[in-house]
Amino acid sequence: MIRGFDPPVTRDQLQIHHVYLNGDRTFYHVLIHYGRDNEFLVIVVDCNREVVRGHHLLDLNREYGLPAAG
Repeated sequence: MIRGFDPPVTRDQLQIHHVYLNGDRTFYHVLIHYGRDNEFLVIVVDCNREVVRGHHLLDLNREYGLPAAG
């Protein structure tokens, strides 16, 4: 469980949007739609150890200076 994780939708409504594998095939980056346009919970998974190594709330609206959807 991720402490402080309070999505704007129920956990049952969270959906995997995309999974990326880095170039040397050591980490997966799993993008989970966060319930808002252009916002994703990114989970980083260590492929060799098969453990979650970290997470990040990615807000592409903020990253690219886009207006928040209302």
